[in-house]
Amino acid sequence: MNKKTAAGKDVLARQFNVLCEINREINYCLEVKPLLERIAESTARLLDADAVSVMMYDDRENVFKTFAGWKSWASEEPAVVFSVDEGIVGKVAATRRAMLVENPEESPDFKPGGDSRMPPIKSLMCVPLISQAGEKEKLLGVINTSRRTLKDNQEREAFSIQDIQLFEKFADQVTAAIERSRVYEEVRRRTLQLQIINDFSRILASSLQKAEGFRAALVFLADKMDLSYAQLLVMVQDDILFNFNTADDEELIPAVVRGLLAHNRIPEKAPSVLRDSRCRTALPLEDGGSQGGYLYLESRQPFYFDEEPIRKVLETIRDQIHIALENFLLFREINESKQKLEHLNKMKNELISIVSHDFRNPLTVIHAYSELLLIRPDLDHDAKKEYLHSIFAQIGHLRRLADGALKITRLESGEMAYCREKVDMQKLEEAFAMRQMPHHRIRFVYDRDLPAMYSDFDRLMEIMDNLISNAIKYSPRGGDVIVTGRKKGEFVEIQVADRGIGIAPDQLNKLFEKYYRVHDAKTKNIQGTGLGLYICRKMVEELGGQIGVRSRLGSGSTFYFTMPVFADQTA
Repeated sequence: MNKKTAAGKDVLARQFNVLCEINREINYCLEVKPLLERIAESTARLLDADAVSVMMYDDRENVFKTFAGWKSWASEEPAVVFSVDEGIVGKVAATRRAMLVENPEESPDFKPGGDSRMPPIKSLMCVPLISQAGEKEKLLGVINTSRRTLKDNQEREAFSIQDIQLFEKFADQVTAAIERSRVYEEVRRRTLQLQIINDFSRILASSLQKAEGFRAALVFLADKMDLSYAQLLVMVQDDILFNFNTADDEELIPAVVRGLLAHNRIPEKAPSVLRDSRCRTALPLEDGGSQGGYLYLESRQPFYFDEEPIRKVLETIRDQIHIALENFLLFREINESKQKLEHLNKMKNELISIVSHDFRNPLTVIHAYSELLLIRPDLDHDAKKEYLHSIFAQIGHLRRLADGALKITRLESGEMAYCREKVDMQKLEEAFAMRQMPHHRIRFVYDRDLPAMYSDFDRLMEIMDNLISNAIKYSPRGGDVIVTGRKKGEFVEIQVADRGIGIAPDQLNKLFEKYYRVHDAKTKNIQGTGLGLYICRKMVEELGGQIGVRSRLGSGSTFYFTMPVFADQTA
């Protein structure tokens, strides 16, 4: 065996050993970038090359980007980027064939690098990386290598046909490494995504009773999926039910979502919530019913939401949110129904308490006088008249108790009907002017340009009738009851003032409670149910106003309440 034959066998053996070593690394190393850098270095040393680079194809931006490589010199060169139709790289990608260029400077396809300080390229090879894993072949990128004209080696040889054949074998190994790494990365990513979905579902489960769980789930989602911003906007009809977002701003509605809500389309040039967000998506929550809204997300990674696996994960999460919302709303409805039943049960017990306590006194009087009339037929006319008058008075008291109890039941159960309209002070004055008040005078004092109120005339009459009746009841005979009206912001304030006995300071904050009555020596003989002021408060609040009282013992009391100004009067 001659020396040339022996040297050739040594080269083949060395090439075979390197290829076997690379195969072993592919089987054990799953991180693609460090693996490709080791393959690049082994390839360069075996081919006596000065540099090897692996450029991956980005089909979203339609460019090739340097991903990994090796070079014999130290430098801080930025990653090289080629468009798909640019240079030798572009031609190799288009033809899907390897190229050997012996003198790149003379090639019309060669694109020189931007750094003129680098040694000139003597020869280069470029091979496409093509995957055959799917139904049709797919371009993954290219791998290229170069020999340069160095100062100490001006007569360096160009690559040979045998070199490019060997280089193609390395390209096959690079392709295998990329495919294996991508499979591993896909499995790892799917595992992480399933874990995210499970953890997200667990957090949502805690939102059954507390709506804040939805925001906690959003914060978790943004953190685990590397989102720059996340928001959940839930609508019922045209009202916003929930607005949770990672900015913790309940008033924030992104321009994209505003456009979708108003016109069912994204407005042109709608800005992102965060300036550094590169892409965004809005997943609708519409269920075909009254509930709707959007899961709106932003990412700093371009084209992030175009990836099919990401879309599927987010759609799964959107569906989980939808189910959790339905469960939350159903639980809230059940809880509200339970509270309403408990409230109705409380009202029932209160009504029983009224019947058993408040009704007992008048019924006892009626029973006693009726029994006297039955067993004493010989009573004189005046006695009979007195007894019948007492019975009639107690029956009136019972009727008022029953009416008040029924009215409270309607108020608290939401069954009280209101008919809001334009009501002016003059109309109220005319209604009370028709009433006969033999021992008191009612005086209305207000400016004639006082704006009208937006209220229910009948309910307003009930409120004023109750306050005026109380003023008369607790005022000395002959005292005036003064009703005044004045504008107070966007409301009209009505005051009912008397010159009666007044109310002690410690009893003022209890006056509008159910069944409460002022108890002192001066009021013990004044009849009342303790329901009137409570009914007034409920009606005033339902009509959009507020009620209160000012009083001093011995100096009279002033009850006041507000009503919204009629819309045509606001400016």
